[in-house]
Amino acid sequence: MSKAGLLGTVLLVTGVVYACSGPDSPGTDTAVDTAAAHPSASAPAAAAAPATAPGSDGASSRTGFGVDPDTVVVTSVIDGDTFRVGDRRIRVIGIDSCEVGTTGGDAATAAARRLLTAGTVTLTREPGVDLDRFGREVRYVAVSAGDLGRLMVPADHTGVYRGGENASASYLSGLTGLDRGRSCGPFTTAATDTDTAGTARPAPAPAPAAAPAPAPASSPPATRAPAPLQAAPRTAAPRPTAAPQPAVQAPPPAPSGGGGVYYKNCSAARAAGAAPILRGQPGYRGPLDRDNDGVACE
Repeated sequence: MSKAGLLGTVLLVTGVVYACSGPDSPGTDTAVDTAAAHPSASAPAAAAAPATAPGSDGASSRTGFGVDPDTVVVTSVIDGDTFRVGDRRIRVIGIDSCEVGTTGGDAATAAARRLLTAGTVTLTREPGVDLDRFGREVRYVAVSAGDLGRLMVPADHTGVYRGGENASASYLSGLTGLDRGRSCGPFTTAATDTDTAGTARPAPAPAPAAAPAPAPASSPPATRAPAPLQAAPRTAAPRPTAAPQPAVQAPPPAPSGGGGVYYKNCSAARAAGAAPILRGQPGYRGPLDRDNDGVACE
Protein backbone atom coordinates (compact mmCIF):
# COMPACT_ATOMS: atom_id res chain seq x y z
CA MET A 1 0.00 0.00 0.00
CA SER A 2 1.25 3.45 -0.83
CA LYS A 3 1.91 6.11 1.82
CA ALA A 4 -1.06 8.13 0.59
CA GLY A 5 -3.40 5.18 0.99
CA LEU A 6 -2.10 4.44 4.49
CA LEU A 7 -2.59 8.07 5.57
CA GLY A 8 -6.15 8.05 4.29
CA THR A 9 -6.96 4.87 6.22
CA VAL A 10 -5.63 6.39 9.45
CA LEU A 11 -7.71 9.53 9.00
CA LEU A 12 -10.83 7.45 8.35
CA VAL A 13 -10.37 5.38 11.51
CA THR A 14 -9.73 8.52 13.56
CA GLY A 15 -12.97 10.07 12.31
CA VAL A 16 -15.00 6.95 13.20
CA VAL A 17 -13.56 6.87 16.72
CA TYR A 18 -14.31 10.57 17.26
CA ALA A 19 -17.86 10.11 16.07
CA CYS A 20 -18.40 7.24 18.55
CA SER A 21 -17.00 9.19 21.55
CA GLY A 22 -18.98 12.43 21.03
CA PRO A 23 -20.61 14.70 23.70
CA ASP A 24 -23.35 12.11 24.47
CA SER A 25 -20.97 9.70 26.19
CA PRO A 26 -20.66 9.98 30.02
CA GLY A 27 -17.60 11.74 31.38
CA THR A 28 -16.31 14.06 34.00
CA ASP A 29 -18.57 16.93 32.99
CA THR A 30 -21.66 14.77 33.53
CA ALA A 31 -20.47 13.78 36.99
CA VAL A 32 -19.90 17.42 37.88
CA ASP A 33 -23.38 18.34 36.62
CA THR A 34 -24.91 15.51 38.70
CA ALA A 35 -23.15 16.73 41.83
CA ALA A 36 -24.35 20.27 41.20
CA ALA A 37 -27.92 19.10 40.66
CA HIS A 38 -27.92 17.06 43.88
CA PRO A 39 -25.73 18.92 46.40
CA SER A 40 -27.08 16.88 49.34
CA ALA A 41 -25.48 13.78 47.85
CA SER A 42 -21.99 15.25 48.00
CA ALA A 43 -22.08 17.51 51.09
CA PRO A 44 -22.66 16.04 54.61
CA ALA A 45 -25.46 17.46 56.74
CA ALA A 46 -24.25 20.13 59.20
CA ALA A 47 -24.45 19.08 62.80
CA ALA A 48 -26.78 21.23 64.90
CA ALA A 49 -24.91 23.31 67.45
CA PRO A 50 -25.97 22.42 70.97
CA ALA A 51 -27.91 25.15 72.78
CA THR A 52 -26.17 26.36 75.88
CA ALA A 53 -28.48 27.36 78.68
CA PRO A 54 -27.21 30.51 80.32
CA GLY A 55 -26.03 29.94 83.85
CA SER A 56 -27.61 31.81 86.71
CA ASP A 57 -26.68 32.55 90.28
CA GLY A 58 -29.56 31.81 92.66
CA ALA A 59 -28.99 35.01 94.64
CA SER A 60 -28.50 37.31 91.67
CA SER A 61 -31.54 35.98 89.80
CA ARG A 62 -33.81 36.66 92.80
CA THR A 63 -32.39 39.85 94.32
CA GLY A 64 -29.75 41.32 92.01
CA PHE A 65 -27.95 42.89 94.99
CA GLY A 66 -25.09 41.98 97.29
CA VAL A 67 -21.96 39.84 97.10
CA ASP A 68 -20.62 36.64 98.68
CA PRO A 69 -23.76 34.46 98.39
CA ASP A 70 -24.28 32.09 101.31
CA THR A 71 -27.00 29.41 101.13
CA VAL A 72 -28.39 28.54 104.57
CA VAL A 73 -31.35 26.93 106.35
CA VAL A 74 -33.31 29.10 108.80
CA THR A 75 -33.60 27.55 112.27
CA SER A 76 -35.94 30.06 113.95
CA VAL A 77 -37.85 33.25 113.15
CA ILE A 78 -37.72 36.03 115.77
CA ASP A 79 -39.96 38.58 114.04
CA GLY A 80 -40.73 39.96 110.60
CA ASP A 81 -37.20 41.26 109.94
CA THR A 82 -34.94 39.10 112.14
CA PHE A 83 -34.25 35.36 112.17
CA ARG A 84 -31.61 32.87 113.24
CA VAL A 85 -29.35 30.48 111.37
CA GLY A 86 -27.95 28.35 114.16
CA ASP A 87 -26.15 30.77 116.48
CA ARG A 88 -26.16 33.57 113.88
CA ARG A 89 -28.71 36.38 114.06
CA ILE A 90 -29.67 37.78 110.64
CA ARG A 91 -31.26 41.24 110.17
CA VAL A 92 -33.03 41.71 106.83
CA ILE A 93 -31.55 44.77 105.16
CA GLY A 94 -33.78 47.72 104.24
CA ILE A 95 -37.03 46.80 106.05
CA ASP A 96 -38.59 47.38 109.49
CA SER A 97 -41.46 45.15 110.67
CA CYS A 98 -43.84 45.84 113.57
CA GLU A 99 -42.86 44.64 117.05
CA VAL A 100 -43.84 41.17 118.20
CA GLY A 101 -46.90 41.41 120.45
CA THR A 102 -48.75 43.93 118.28
CA THR A 103 -51.35 42.81 115.78
CA GLY A 104 -49.11 43.96 112.93
CA GLY A 105 -46.03 42.36 114.48
CA ASP A 106 -47.75 39.00 114.82
CA ALA A 107 -48.84 39.17 111.17
CA ALA A 108 -45.30 40.11 110.04
CA THR A 109 -43.76 37.23 111.99
CA ALA A 110 -46.22 34.75 110.48
CA ALA A 111 -45.55 36.04 106.93
CA ALA A 112 -41.76 35.87 107.40
CA ARG A 113 -42.03 32.34 108.79
CA ARG A 114 -43.99 31.15 105.73
CA LEU A 115 -41.39 32.57 103.35
CA LEU A 116 -38.21 31.69 105.27
CA THR A 117 -39.08 28.07 106.04
CA ALA A 118 -40.24 27.12 102.52
CA GLY A 119 -36.71 25.98 101.54
CA THR A 120 -33.10 27.12 101.58
CA VAL A 121 -32.33 30.84 101.85
CA THR A 122 -29.54 32.75 100.10
CA LEU A 123 -27.84 35.59 101.99
CA THR A 124 -25.75 38.29 100.30
CA ARG A 125 -24.13 41.34 101.86
CA GLU A 126 -23.80 44.92 100.74
CA PRO A 127 -20.09 45.69 100.07
CA GLY A 128 -18.63 47.33 103.16
CA VAL A 129 -21.56 46.35 105.41
CA ASP A 130 -21.52 43.43 107.86
CA LEU A 131 -22.91 43.84 111.40
CA ASP A 132 -25.32 46.38 112.90
CA ARG A 133 -24.77 47.95 116.33
CA PHE A 134 -26.56 45.02 118.00
CA GLY A 135 -24.20 42.44 116.48
CA ARG A 136 -26.67 41.11 113.90
CA GLU A 137 -25.55 40.27 110.36
CA VAL A 138 -27.22 42.72 107.95
CA ARG A 139 -28.03 40.85 104.72
CA TYR A 140 -30.09 40.83 101.54
CA VAL A 141 -32.28 37.74 101.82
CA ALA A 142 -33.47 35.67 98.84
CA VAL A 143 -36.14 33.03 99.41
CA SER A 144 -37.70 30.65 96.90
CA ALA A 145 -40.40 33.22 96.05
CA GLY A 146 -37.92 36.09 95.47
CA ASP A 147 -36.40 38.93 97.49
CA LEU A 148 -37.74 38.88 101.06
CA GLY A 149 -37.70 42.67 101.49
CA ARG A 150 -39.74 43.23 98.33
CA LEU A 151 -42.20 40.54 99.41
CA MET A 152 -42.71 42.01 102.90
CA VAL A 153 -42.83 45.79 102.31
CA PRO A 154 -46.14 45.93 100.35
CA ALA A 155 -47.99 44.65 103.46
CA ASP A 156 -49.05 47.11 106.18
CA HIS A 157 -47.04 45.27 108.85
CA THR A 158 -43.65 46.21 107.33
CA GLY A 159 -42.12 49.44 106.06
CA VAL A 160 -38.81 50.74 104.72
CA TYR A 161 -36.15 51.07 107.45
CA ARG A 162 -35.27 54.75 107.95
CA GLY A 163 -32.66 54.55 110.70
CA GLY A 164 -29.25 55.17 109.16
CA GLU A 165 -29.74 52.94 106.14
CA ASN A 166 -26.86 50.96 104.70
CA ALA A 167 -28.51 49.20 101.74
CA SER A 168 -27.97 50.07 98.09
CA ALA A 169 -29.64 53.33 97.06
CA SER A 170 -31.31 51.67 94.08
CA TYR A 171 -32.58 48.85 96.31
CA LEU A 172 -34.06 51.34 98.78
CA SER A 173 -35.66 53.25 95.93
CA GLY A 174 -37.39 50.08 94.79
CA LEU A 175 -38.60 49.31 98.32
CA THR A 176 -39.92 52.85 98.76
CA GLY A 177 -42.03 52.46 95.63
CA LEU A 178 -43.66 49.36 97.17
CA ASP A 179 -44.15 50.78 100.70
CA ARG A 180 -47.78 51.62 101.53
CA GLY A 181 -47.07 52.67 105.11
CA ARG A 182 -46.90 50.67 108.31
CA SER A 183 -49.78 50.14 110.76
CA CYS A 184 -48.87 48.04 113.81
CA GLY A 185 -52.00 48.36 115.92
CA PRO A 186 -52.20 47.87 119.69
CA PHE A 187 -50.32 45.31 121.72
CA THR A 188 -52.28 42.09 122.07
CA THR A 189 -53.44 41.03 125.55
CA ALA A 190 -51.77 37.63 125.35
CA ALA A 191 -48.73 37.83 123.10
CA THR A 192 -47.12 34.52 122.15
CA ASP A 193 -43.84 33.51 120.59
CA THR A 194 -43.57 30.64 118.12
CA ASP A 195 -40.80 28.50 116.71
CA THR A 196 -40.26 27.56 113.07
CA ALA A 197 -42.62 24.60 113.32
CA GLY A 198 -45.44 27.00 114.18
CA THR A 199 -45.99 25.64 117.70
CA ALA A 200 -47.18 28.45 119.96
CA ARG A 201 -45.42 29.01 123.24
CA PRO A 202 -47.74 31.02 125.56
CA ALA A 203 -46.32 33.96 127.44
CA PRO A 204 -45.48 33.25 131.10
CA ALA A 205 -48.52 33.41 133.37
CA PRO A 206 -48.54 36.25 135.91
CA ALA A 207 -47.60 35.37 139.48
CA PRO A 208 -50.64 34.51 141.61
CA ALA A 209 -51.82 37.16 144.09
CA ALA A 210 -50.93 36.58 147.70
CA ALA A 211 -53.78 35.12 149.77
CA PRO A 212 -55.13 37.52 152.41
CA ALA A 213 -54.12 36.77 155.99
CA PRO A 214 -56.91 35.12 158.01
CA ALA A 215 -58.71 37.39 160.49
CA PRO A 216 -57.84 36.71 164.17
CA ALA A 217 -60.44 34.84 166.20
CA SER A 218 -62.57 37.23 168.24
CA SER A 219 -63.03 36.63 171.97
CA PRO A 220 -66.54 36.91 173.50
CA PRO A 221 -67.27 40.40 174.88
CA ALA A 222 -66.94 40.82 178.63
CA THR A 223 -70.20 41.38 180.54
CA ARG A 224 -70.44 44.55 182.61
CA ALA A 225 -72.75 45.35 185.52
CA PRO A 226 -75.52 47.78 184.57
CA ALA A 227 -74.67 51.40 185.39
CA PRO A 228 -76.93 53.31 187.77
CA LEU A 229 -79.57 55.53 186.25
CA GLN A 230 -78.41 59.12 185.65
CA ALA A 231 -80.09 62.19 184.41
CA ALA A 232 -79.81 62.64 180.72
CA PRO A 233 -77.09 65.17 179.89
CA ARG A 234 -77.85 68.26 177.99
CA THR A 235 -77.01 67.94 174.33
CA ALA A 236 -75.26 70.87 172.76
CA ALA A 237 -76.15 71.91 169.25
CA PRO A 238 -73.92 70.12 166.77
CA ARG A 239 -71.14 72.21 165.37
CA PRO A 240 -70.83 72.40 161.58
CA THR A 241 -68.01 70.22 160.33
CA ALA A 242 -65.89 70.95 157.29
CA ALA A 243 -66.38 68.71 154.28
CA PRO A 244 -63.65 66.05 154.03
CA GLN A 245 -60.93 66.87 151.54
CA PRO A 246 -60.29 64.24 148.82
CA ALA A 247 -57.09 62.33 149.31
CA VAL A 248 -54.30 63.30 146.91
CA GLN A 249 -53.08 60.25 145.02
CA ALA A 250 -49.36 59.90 144.60
CA PRO A 251 -48.13 59.47 140.99
CA PRO A 252 -47.35 55.87 139.99
CA PRO A 253 -43.75 54.88 140.70
CA ALA A 254 -41.36 54.94 137.77
CA PRO A 255 -40.60 51.43 136.45
CA SER A 256 -37.33 49.94 137.58
CA GLY A 257 -34.40 49.93 135.14
CA GLY A 258 -35.71 52.88 133.13
CA GLY A 259 -34.01 55.76 134.89
CA GLY A 260 -37.37 57.46 135.68
CA VAL A 261 -38.49 57.56 132.01
CA TYR A 262 -41.64 55.60 131.14
CA TYR A 263 -43.11 54.85 127.72
CA LYS A 264 -46.52 53.20 127.57
CA ASN A 265 -45.65 51.37 124.36
CA CYS A 266 -43.23 51.44 121.42
CA SER A 267 -45.40 53.94 119.54
CA ALA A 268 -44.88 56.41 122.41
CA ALA A 269 -41.14 55.68 122.43
CA ARG A 270 -40.88 56.27 118.68
CA ALA A 271 -42.90 59.49 118.95
CA ALA A 272 -40.39 60.70 121.54
CA GLY A 273 -37.49 59.74 119.25
CA ALA A 274 -36.14 57.26 121.79
CA ALA A 275 -36.49 53.99 119.82
CA PRO A 276 -34.71 51.61 119.77
CA ILE A 277 -33.95 51.42 123.52
CA LEU A 278 -31.11 49.24 124.83
CA ARG A 279 -31.30 47.39 128.14
CA GLY A 280 -30.15 49.81 130.86
CA GLN A 281 -31.09 52.96 128.93
CA PRO A 282 -33.87 55.28 130.24
CA GLY A 283 -37.29 53.97 129.27
CA TYR A 284 -36.25 50.34 128.71
CA ARG A 285 -38.54 47.71 130.21
CA GLY A 286 -39.30 44.06 129.53
CA PRO A 287 -42.78 44.43 127.91
CA LEU A 288 -41.21 46.60 125.18
CA ASP A 289 -38.57 43.93 124.43
CA ARG A 290 -40.77 41.04 123.38
CA ASP A 291 -37.97 38.90 121.91
CA ASN A 292 -35.80 39.52 125.02
CA ASP A 293 -32.70 40.35 122.99
CA GLY A 294 -31.83 43.46 124.99
CA VAL A 295 -33.26 45.84 122.35
CA ALA A 296 -36.71 47.33 122.89
CA CYS A 297 -38.80 48.90 120.14
CA GLU A 298 -36.21 48.01 117.48
